Amino acid sequence: MDRLALLGLLASGCAVGTYKPTRAYPEGPIQPRELKLEQRPLDPRHSIDMRLSIGADSQRVLVASAHLARTDQPACSGGATPEEIVARPGRNEVTLAFRHEELVSTHLVDAPSSLDVEVVEPGQTRGCVRVPILDDDRAWTRRRSARFAGVGLRFLGAVRPIADERLMRLDAQLWIAGWRLGRARAGFEVLTSGLIHGQADPMGGFRGGASFDTAWGAAPFVHVPVVQLGLIAVGPEAAYELAAGYWDRSLHALHGPRAGLRFNVVPPPLRRRHIEGPPEVISFAVSIDVGALAFDAWAPRAPTLSVSTIVESF
Repeated sequence: MDRLALLGLLASGCAVGTYKPTRAYPEGPIQPRELKLEQRPLDPRHSIDMRLSIGADSQRVLVASAHLARTDQPACSGGATPEEIVARPGRNEVTLAFRHEELVSTHLVDAPSSLDVEVVEPGQTRGCVRVPILDDDRAWTRRRSARFAGVGLRFLGAVRPIADERLMRLDAQLWIAGWRLGRARAGFEVLTSGLIHGQADPMGGFRGGASFDTAWGAAPFVHVPVVQLGLIAVGPEAAYELAAGYWDRSLHALHGPRAGLRFNVVPPPLRRRHIEGPPEVISFAVSIDVGALAFDAWAPRAPTLSVSTIVESF
């Protein structure tokens, strides 16, 4: 993958969901176990790829070929051909990978579909086994995780000096984690900060030069995505951060609230008749916040402006 394609993937995010059948399949040589869907929002068609894992006892049966076809077509008469077939003998499992181009041509993700597998059993001729995959009697479901996590990078600058101290920061948000509470997302971030600071010159800049120091901190936060505009989910966020560092032979603290808006790139909702539960979304986000930061003492505070880039589960 070239750098431009990788950058596009990170900027667009993706949605991945691993689903299990809601009803057990009857005993047979082929047992569907797991359905994995991947959605890429930057593709104008919002492409969906599928990986289907089936149980197949390698000592009893050999999978000769497989096709995913509409249920109203005759068995083993053609259909979408998997791009890749991977056998895992130790798990008695075969994984079939279908590309979007194969699936969309016959609406296999939307219409009742079946898997046709040509199998060879010891001492018998090649036979055809049809197993329903998407139909009105059986759906695929997943339970969305109640947790989320991510990492980020933030630039923060104080609009005016804080107690005669001019300050700007670059924060590495090493860990962003939390819980989904309905539409809201509440959690915390652990960060390390690189500070450029020094005594403020009334004419601008620093008087006597600037120092570079580091601080470590944490910030509880709340984020509520309110509306989705195309591929962008927009919502307010708020946090209170506390960071501390040691320099000039003493311990120093920076703390204060901040609030603003976060913009997440997310795929459109995955709505399929026979698939229940949202996929897990890896999202690229940008947040713009204003705050009030104090340096060492509780007051005075100075207004701040910060911009963050984040990669997180959404």
